[in-house]
Amino acid sequence: MASGKKVLAFDIYGTLLNTGAIAKAIHKYIKEIQSEGQAKSLATSWRTYQLEYTWRLNSMNIYESFDVVTRKSLLNAAADLRIPLTTPTVEALMQAYHELPSFEDASSSVKDLLSRSEIEVVLFSNGTEEMVTKSIMAASLPISLSRYLANSVKKYKPSPELYEALIHFLGMQDRKADVWLVSGNPFDVAGARSFGMNAIWVDRAQQGWNDRLLDVGPTKIVRGLGEITKLEL
Repeated sequence: MASGKKVLAFDIYGTLLNTGAIAKAIHKYIKEIQSEGQAKSLATSWRTYQLEYTWRLNSMNIYESFDVVTRKSLLNAAADLRIPLTTPTVEALMQAYHELPSFEDASSSVKDLLSRSEIEVVLFSNGTEEMVTKSIMAASLPISLSRYLANSVKKYKPSPELYEALIHFLGMQDRKADVWLVSGNPFDVAGARSFGMNAIWVDRAQQGWNDRLLDVGPTKIVRGLGEITKLEL
């Protein structure tokens, strides 16, 4: 890493990619879903279980790859709602998850930041290499971005091992405050701040920082990724 550079480590799911958009595929592929509201309910539950599963695995010192976690959390969410899923439907929804659209400001903001000589942009995700590659290609994000993924240490955010591994990957053990997480997920921001990194929280809902677990919150708050291009880090 070049001396003096600041690193922006972008989370992918929920930050660059709109995980809520999977509701459209749910409405399309599950015949039992009769309304957009039902589709959104299943999408929300799917995402909730996806994250809960990663935290439970961390607590039990067990690792399953993020694609497996994503599939199992879909099955759990559908079972809760008494929605039967055939194997072809599951496969179609998993494929749709690999093709999540990016938020409207994602591609232009990342490309703007990539043009800055004083900033290095990397991807930092729970996703597997295959998931991340397919997703950023489908979302028209720069495929050449450096990335650090959870399966390298077989832990999930917000485990401190993962943030530490990112710092070592970047060779910035003595400058971890110069590594800025960018995430729309409060648990991820809390994990980075607890470890001693800086963090930009993308508050798309504009509801403010309400997390009460730790005394420390995000270093900076933005309403969209475009605002990051105007920040002084």
